[in-house]
Amino acid sequence: MNDKNLLELLVQRLSGAASACIEISSCHGGDSHRSYRVATDVLLHGHNQLFVKVNLLSSQAVMASEYKSLSVLAGDLGLAYPKPLACETDQFNSYLIMAYHKLTAVSDAQAPASASAQLATMLAQQHRLTAGYFGWLDDNYIGLTPQRNNHCIDWPVFYREQRLQPQLALAIDNGLPRKLLDQIARVSESLANLFQDYQP
Repeated sequence: MNDKNLLELLVQRLSGAASACIEISSCHGGDSHRSYRVATDVLLHGHNQLFVKVNLLSSQAVMASEYKSLSVLAGDLGLAYPKPLACETDQFNSYLIMAYHKLTAVSDAQAPASASAQLATMLAQQHRLTAGYFGWLDDNYIGLTPQRNNHCIDWPVFYREQRLQPQLALAIDNGLPRKLLDQIARVSESLANLFQDYQP
C-alpha cells in the first residue's frame, strides 16, 4: 500500500468520516522523512489543511520527539511554528501531523513575505528566548541521529561534549581519516579559546 492510500486511511480513522474527500500532494524538504500536504473536507484537530511527515514505524521515537519539541515551541513558548496536531502510527509507518503553513515563494514580488524571510523571522524569535543553561528538555534527534541535550551552563563544554564528540564518533565509525581526526581533536580541545569573547 502506498503513502497516499495510507494517508487516506489515517485521515478517515482520525476524523471518523469514512467518506472524507482528501487531496494529497508531495512536498519538498528534508531528507529524513517523506512529506505531504493533505487537504480534506473534514476537520482534524480543528484543521483541514495538514502537513504530514511519514517514515517507517521504526522512526516512531523520532516523530514523537519532534512532536514534543514543536508542542513546546509552538504552544508553550508561543512561537509561530507549525502547530503539531498528532503523532500517529499504523502497522507500517509513523506519522507526524501538523497544521499546514503556506509560505510565500521566494520568487514572489514581495520579498519580505518570502518563505526565506518568514522562516528567518521564526528562527530569530526562537533565538531571542533564553534559559540558564544550554540543552533541551529531553534528548532528541538531528535528522534520524540521536542527540544528547544534558543541561550545561558552559557553552564550549556543551558544544564539545554533546554536539561535536557524538558526530565525531559517528564519523570515526564511518571511516574518518586519522589525519582529519587529529585536526578535529585539536580544534575541539581549544574551543574555550575560540569562544572566549562569545556569549550565546
